[in-house]
Amino acid sequence: MQRWVRLFLVSLLIFTSITYIQPPHTKAAAGEKFKILEVRDAWSATNRIDPKTVITSMLTGLDATKYEIKIMTVKELNASRFSLDGAFDAIVFDSSAFSGTDRYSMTISDTKKNHNTNKIENDITKLKANEIKNAYLKKGLPVFLHQDVFAQTSSNFNLIFKDVPAYTDVATVITKLKAQKIVRPRLESVSIQQNGAALTGVDKGPMAVPNVPIDFSYTTSVENTNQLVQLFIDFDSNDQFDESEKIDEKPAGKTGTLTYNFDAQVIRGHETG
Repeated sequence: MQRWVRLFLVSLLIFTSITYIQPPHTKAAAGEKFKILEVRDAWSATNRIDPKTVITSMLTGLDATKYEIKIMTVKELNASRFSLDGAFDAIVFDSSAFSGTDRYSMTISDTKKNHNTNKIENDITKLKANEIKNAYLKKGLPVFLHQDVFAQTSSNFNLIFKDVPAYTDVATVITKLKAQKIVRPRLESVSIQQNGAALTGVDKGPMAVPNVPIDFSYTTSVENTNQLVQLFIDFDSNDQFDESEKIDEKPAGKTGTLTYNFDAQVIRGHETG
């Protein structure tokens, strides 16, 4: 089973002839929480944009100091651009906010009508479903699907996740989450050097030399697993990392180094938090 570690080590802000290297776009593993993506067809039976709507996780009883929950609707998940691979330790699809045939409805919006789409278009896309299947289920990471997601027999939920057992009681999911251990690899440290000299802040470190390899050295939380480490450069500074921006890729170990030659003068930027 191959695990991928997408190490978004650095992003670039390009200004004429000077390129600033931002700090590693990841945080050290120490004290990192167990991350859960919680998805529902809607978080209220009324329109989500109602300012009085209170969005509350259904995964009650999880220690906030140990667990971090990101809440999304299916629509938001389908529209999201970030990679799910390596982003979470578990994914939970909740029971529907509706009943009967309205549960995770596949109904397509009629553009001729002005109406609330809260109850409709709540099927997962094949793209996102397959991403979850490949990045989580095939890697042994937990994915919990409430029986409501299978309410529409011809949905993508049924097509892609037909072999995944459904749950009915959220309490059993919470119990299983409490027993889970973090298996997603973590970065413990990242350093950036050139010719052995650390590239620190703009006002502290030396300016890097063009066309000389810059080393991105890392330490992970795992000793020896079947995974890859990848170096991405955010050339367009949009805080998104796609395949065209992948610079280097190697089998990952406890420690390792990836390198890249810049063709312009570069200095490392300030910490951004």
